[in-house]
Amino acid sequence: MRTLHKRLLYLLYAALILIFFLYFLFPSNKIKQYIAYKVHEARPGLTLDIEEVSPVLPPGLTLSAVDLAEGNRLLVEFDRVKVTPRLLSLTGDLPTFAFQGAAYGGVTEGIMTLRKSDGEPAAADVTFSGIRTQQITALQQLSPHTLSGILNGRIVYTSEGTGDVAEATLALLDGAVNLNPPLFSIEQLTFTEINAKLTLRNRQALEISEGVVKGNELGGRISGT
Repeated sequence: MRTLHKRLLYLLYAALILIFFLYFLFPSNKIKQYIAYKVHEARPGLTLDIEEVSPVLPPGLTLSAVDLAEGNRLLVEFDRVKVTPRLLSLTGDLPTFAFQGAAYGGVTEGIMTLRKSDGEPAAADVTFSGIRTQQITALQQLSPHTLSGILNGRIVYTSEGTGDVAEATLALLDGAVNLNPPLFSIEQLTFTEINAKLTLRNRQALEISEGVVKGNELGGRISGT
């Protein structure tokens, strides 16, 4: 029994030493540069900025302060993102990664599959909840009017030989639109809920199959392309 205890202690000691050196000698800068390079290689117009990369268990990476931009336009900001590969998928042509992120006061999680040949996403399934739209810089830059509310939803993306398709189901709750300039002396319009089902094909044609706005001051339906 003593021999078994000694072996267990030695194994524990070795594991702690390994974790210590992996964490403190982890090549954070090189990993950041590599990830940013692969993103730019897959989409030349995109730039990725990461403040820090650190290892986590089970095997994966935590990315802190992640900003994705296209030219001078900021697309998305994450406080942190944890990425965990599906280890068995790494040997094939379609490596798959699970991720969890914190952004805009909410939570995002999902699964993404990449093509090894070009680094492009082949499929993705993303859900998010508690997103505060007033904190999304890219959204607020689209219009002089300010949109606020809590956004929940899901986006499913697939890419095949015929093109790519992104399908989204969105719900925006307890929202308001601050008008700038005011419209007929109305400075703000409020709503209780907006539900929408959207399909984006080949990043060009956006189809709205269902768009419903509910509220005392703002209400209606919209659909079309």
